Amino acid sequence: MLTGVVAWLLFPVLLYIGMDQVLFGTPGMVAKIVVTVVEVALNWVISKYVVFTQKSAE
Repeated sequence: MLTGVVAWLLFPVLLYIGMDQVLFGTPGMVAKIVVTVVEVALNWVISKYVVFTQKSAE
């Protein structure tokens, strides 16, 4: 959910700052690729350090 919110906020920001180039006939494709890379990286970090951490025995 967190990465979805990040993508939802980041995509319009990237379009606003000028990453609205046409690639493969689709406007804004460069921004979408950047957002996808950021989402994949965030999902990896969250899954590695938050979801799959082992709890220490107390």
